[in-house]
Amino acid sequence: MEKKILILGGAGFIGSALTKRLSQEGHAVRVLDSLEIQIHGSDEKRKRTAEYLKSFADFQLGDIRSRSDVITALEGIEHVIHLAAETGTGQSMYQLGKYFDTNVQGTANLLECIANLPKSARPKSIIVASSRAIYGEGAYFCEEHGVVYPRSRSFNDLQKKLYSPRCPQCQAATSPIATAESAPPNCVSMYGLTKYTQEQMCLLQGAALDIPVLACRLQNVYGPGQSLNNPYTGIISIFTSRILNDNPILIFEDGHPERDFVFVDDVVDVFSLALKQGWFGCEVINVGTGKPSTVIEVARLLQKLLAKSTQVEINGEFRTGDIRSNFADSAKLKNMFGIEYLTPLEQGLERFVRWAINEEKPIDCFDNSIAELRERGLMRI
Repeated sequence: MEKKILILGGAGFIGSALTKRLSQEGHAVRVLDSLEIQIHGSDEKRKRTAEYLKSFADFQLGDIRSRSDVITALEGIEHVIHLAAETGTGQSMYQLGKYFDTNVQGTANLLECIANLPKSARPKSIIVASSRAIYGEGAYFCEEHGVVYPRSRSFNDLQKKLYSPRCPQCQAATSPIATAESAPPNCVSMYGLTKYTQEQMCLLQGAALDIPVLACRLQNVYGPGQSLNNPYTGIISIFTSRILNDNPILIFEDGHPERDFVFVDDVVDVFSLALKQGWFGCEVINVGTGKPSTVIEVARLLQKLLAKSTQVEINGEFRTGDIRSNFADSAKLKNMFGIEYLTPLEQGLERFVRWAINEEKPIDCFDNSIAELRERGLMRI
């Protein structure tokens, strides 16, 4: 049955894949996107993106912070998928205004526009893309105290190269375990704080207006279509850009921070299933594989798949706002939507690399982004 769906940020990495899928499934999809230059590149590339989306969706160039743009985009819409956000941990620590303006104020504008629609014209559901960044370090296990939720790692420990979080009760060493939705928020970056605020605003307003809301706490999403030119987000795309430009791969700490990498098609599956099956009330759900991979493992796999022996530099630097380990407890995802299979990392990377090598050679701006962090004292050793 055709649904009328608005995707805010629908020209982005996840958004464009989702727009295409939902259109192929027979839904009427409208996209509102500002085509941010940092993500979409030159005017010519932005024009190509718009034309591509117009071939299967109703594309509207606009900004989530604009009341008139949002009101126009909401007309006749039954379901809203909110992907519009500034992303990236490091940049959020020195461009606070930009992140809060888009992620928080933009969401406030969206929810205010919905609240002021006649009840019969309001959307039937809202899905908002949240982030694993709200958990900070997430869940760990202490031999004496069981499951604990460590605070941010101390500067002194990081300088001593003691990278693993300590038990907040006894300061003993801990081991990372899967983080469930019941874990308390522990934002250690401005990005994480804006995403937590964004999801909570949607959940609160959804409950007040009797609109079901699903907040999907995404782990590290990767796959074809991810920007190879944006040096502020996505280590897989950043590493790939470095390798394709024959530049060394710079890895922080000792190379063993862990992340849960989830393939973009799996994320699209979750959104699509949610729209098909529906849900009751206002829910949060982790979207991740539940299987951690180290940063050095990702670098080695990309070297293998790209058949390049790029130098890997593990320099011991650490970045403000970074965490040591986080991976999803995916039990709720399986229970709600019956998802049993998620793409293994090496298989997903093979598909990503096949796409990347056929793209225009990326411009590697990673060194500039690191220089900006160092200048502001947000990279240390």
